[in-house]
Amino acid sequence: MTVLAVLVALGVVVVNLRRGRGPVPVPGLPLLLNKGRVMSLYQGGGYGDALVREVQERVTVTRDGKLQIGVRLVDLVGGGSVEHQIVNTYVKHAEPVEVLGVVMKALDSARGIVHVDLANLRVQTNVVWRRTRLSELGDGPRDVYVSVKGKFRLAKGPNDKIVFLAAIGRDDSGAHVRMECSGEDIHLDDEIPEGVFYARCLGKAQPWRGEAGELDILPVAIFQ
Repeated sequence: MTVLAVLVALGVVVVNLRRGRGPVPVPGLPLLLNKGRVMSLYQGGGYGDALVREVQERVTVTRDGKLQIGVRLVDLVGGGSVEHQIVNTYVKHAEPVEVLGVVMKALDSARGIVHVDLANLRVQTNVVWRRTRLSELGDGPRDVYVSVKGKFRLAKGPNDKIVFLAAIGRDDSGAHVRMECSGEDIHLDDEIPEGVFYARCLGKAQPWRGEAGELDILPVAIFQ
């Protein structure tokens, strides 16, 4: 089952948005940012052109081959095309909140993001889902990203991994979203709040695990 099929089964209301009218949340305070997944999104996620456009609007390549990010000059890093080097350098050197804003805008401009309010059981989609009948939502594309907001809490993960859980709905059904974070690419901008806190996760949804009432999301970023 796709993420929309799962959420519809749980009672989520689906709202279709017109082209170009999708909500682009203003990035808040980054808790976690996986820069490796940002580059994976550029290289193989089908959103490379949109990401290049957003990055190029914010940077300048100087005559001596350096990249100007704000007032800073940095050397281009990585091989491949110039575009790849520019995106790679930007992701490595820009502030996390800047990278997050670029990724959100690129995904939204490419109509590749579905916005989910977990607490209020509401989904906002755009023309990536052309079919609107609930029985057909399970046939939606599987290469879009989801932006889920709700009440998060830190849970115990295997080994040294960081795991966040967020309930789906307001009842005690136990259905929840699970986000597991690990690796050197994780950016910890601030201390993780204690207890339950409001946050948003941008990531790629995985198949629904019905036996556990769990929807796994591979997080690109988590922010408040």
